[in-house]
Amino acid sequence: MLPILYQAASSPSLSHSRPSSSSPPLGPLILLTPLFFGLAHTHHALQRLRDGVPARIAFLGVCLQIAYTSIFGWHAAFLFLRTGSLLPCVLTHSFCNLMGLPNLAFLLPPPSLLPPPPSSFILHAHRGKILGVYALGIGLFAILLYPCSDPQWYYREEGPRPLYWR
Repeated sequence: MLPILYQAASSPSLSHSRPSSSSPPLGPLILLTPLFFGLAHTHHALQRLRDGVPARIAFLGVCLQIAYTSIFGWHAAFLFLRTGSLLPCVLTHSFCNLMGLPNLAFLLPPPSLLPPPPSSFILHAHRGKILGVYALGIGLFAILLYPCSDPQWYYREEGPRPLYWR
């Protein structure tokens, strides 16, 4: 929900970046506002440094957080602008919070000095199958994104129209 609220607060200023335009440019609305939202998470590095996390680890963690919040923000902005509805954004955000980031630790060979954790060891044996399922999910996402965000699914004839796709 926060990416949409952040976009709602920052989109008006970006929409006036081209005064001769009669409608807001889609590029900055979809690409820049989520990037600003991602960059707004840089303060987490200070908290991690205060907690005693080494600077390199804190920096890498914040870079990862900026990356995935920006990517999700781009997706949420696309859904919101395409459908004109908050429903797909809220459902997608809930699903992402439920699933979390995928754990890819099983891809790395375990360090030889330490025994591998049991779950990682079991997953390591099936890494080809798991990667196949990940690839299938990414492929289906790419194929179904546009059809599943069809504005016709989110409004009736007499209802509100999508914001930018007419």
